[in-house]
Parts: sequence; C-alpha cells; structure tokens
Amino acid sequence: MWSSRNISYAGRVQLINSVLLSLHIYWAQVFMLPQTVLRDIEKICRAFLWYGNYFSTVPGSIQWEKVCRPKMSGGLGFRRIKDWNKAALAKYVWAITTKQDSLWVKWVHAVYIKEDSWWGYIPPKNCSWYWKQICNVKETMKLHYNEDEMKNMTQFKIKEVYNKITEEEERVHWDKMIWNRLAVPKHRMINWLAIQGRLKTADRLCMMGVITDDQCKLCCEHKESHQHLFFQCSYVKRIMKSVFEWLGFKSRQDQLMRLMMIMNSRSGKSRVVKQIHAAVITASVYYIWWARNEVQWNMIVWRPEKVYRIIRECIVMRITSVLPRKISSKDIDWWENVKRKL
Repeated sequence: MWSSRNISYAGRVQLINSVLLSLHIYWAQVFMLPQTVLRDIEKICRAFLWYGNYFSTVPGSIQWEKVCRPKMSGGLGFRRIKDWNKAALAKYVWAITTKQDSLWVKWVHAVYIKEDSWWGYIPPKNCSWYWKQICNVKETMKLHYNEDEMKNMTQFKIKEVYNKITEEEERVHWDKMIWNRLAVPKHRMINWLAIQGRLKTADRLCMMGVITDDQCKLCCEHKESHQHLFFQCSYVKRIMKSVFEWLGFKSRQDQLMRLMMIMNSRSGKSRVVKQIHAAVITASVYYIWWARNEVQWNMIVWRPEKVYRIIRECIVMRITSVLPRKISSKDIDWWENVKRKL
C-alpha cells in the first residue's frame, strides 16, 4: 500500500486496466455476477484510481460513469463491467441460437426449449436462477440484434458485442490532443483533468473547506481557477511566451480549451508537428500545475524561466526517444531546428 501512493494517475490507470478490471473476466464468462459484487469491484477501482487505496468513501474527481466512457468521448476507456458481463454471457445465447455442437446446448434444447422458438422463448417460473439470467441476457441482445444476425455470426467476439450494447457517446474534440503518443503518460492525465475543470484549484479547495484563501499564489493578483491558471495568469503567460517562441508557434489564446481546439483544426501542419505541439502544451499544463503545487504546499516559488527550461528539456528527451522513424525529411529538419534552439 505504501508504494501505491507514489504511483502516478497514469500508472494507476494501467494497473486498473491490466489487473483489477481483468480479474472478473473469467467469472463473467461463467455466470452473471451479483450486482453487489460488481459494485464492490467498481468501488475498489475507483478508490485506487483517485486515492491509491482499496477503499474510500470520498467521491472521485469525475463520476465513474464518465470515467468508463471511451477516450474519444472524454473518458479513460475503462470497461463497464456490468455490460461486459452481459456481453460475455451472450456467448451462450449465440451458442443456443446457432445450435453449436455442445452437450450443454443439446441438453438446453431437450429440457428447456424443446419445440419452442429460442428467440421468442420465455423461461418458466420454476427454472433455475442461472437459466433466468441467460434468458435476460437474450432479451438484452434482442435490442441490438435480430435472430438472423445472430445466426449469421460465424464467430462470437465479446468485445464486438460489448461495443454494440454500450451506448454510443458523443465524441469530444480534444481526445487526440490529450491521448497523444508523443506526450508523457502522466502529463496526459493532468491535462485530462484540467480540460474538464476538475483539478483541485484554490477556488474548488475553498468550496471544499480545505483552505480559506482562493488567491492565485503564482501571481497574487486574481482568484485561482482553471480559467485563470490556464493561461491567464501573468506568471503563466511568461512561461508560455517562452514556449511559443521556442516552437515558433503564435497564439493569443488564454484558455486551454480554445487552444486545444485551434491546434486540432490547424491546417498546413503535418501530423507529427501537430503531435509535437500537443505534447508541448500537455507538458506545459503539467509543469504549470507542478509549479503551482510547489507554491501552495511547499512554499517554493520557481522562476518562470526555470519552469520553461524544465518543459523544454522534458519535451526534447521524450520526443527524441519516441519519435517515429518513418516521418518526412521536412518534419525531421523542423524538429532538428527546434532542438538547436536549446
């Protein structure tokens, strides 16, 4: 437990996807897990994501339903385990529909379905709980598939069925900017929270009763909020002025959301250049938040020039290590010129 508190948000997301949310996959294919068990799994994942603990009654920064949305819809792409459980059990519905060569399928047709149509079958009241759950999943499948579509499905894939039964969410315009391969993973998470206005800025901390002074500690001029901190603060403007001059990128936008929209819609720039620009903005937001926390909690004020140098060095190291090999010579020359400005 002591080491989990030192893992970044990005590390916790990886562990939740690869370990915590994977533990129920086997059992989800065996039977319908009780709702209390599914809720407990979600509670563990939620507590670990936001606080690094296995249990917490404190609400998270963003609703779990939004966290489980696809990344293109503004979430983190976690599986909705209730829907995944239904999609996994739908394999039995498909097996019965296509009359797979299985002893269990033959037994179901002989004992339960008999001469009835499976697609219109209604389970008797005295049947087992397990069989009722399979029939309930069948009713869910009927909302998304007809009988012919199910019969023509040559191979059952849980992920495809899961994507079918989950409702399509409206796509956000900033997903490609945040979930950019060239950006540092831990920077992406802070930007994901920042662009949705869910970082614990001074105005929000005052509302929670954690602090009483909501003044921006970087400029000591205005109330600290997301709108002010990214990028209306005079301290932050000095950092971003140096960053934009380094990249040769001209922008007068003083809000993170607007800046992301402009960068995403810029024409005339290659995909790699857009990704590098996005990685720079992502790193800038992360280190601005870091500098703000240094003042808020450690009483350390870093000079804007120092923060700019940290951003620049971090970006050069990151891009140099992950830059794709197959890029145009024009993009290579542009990046080499940017590095020479060091």
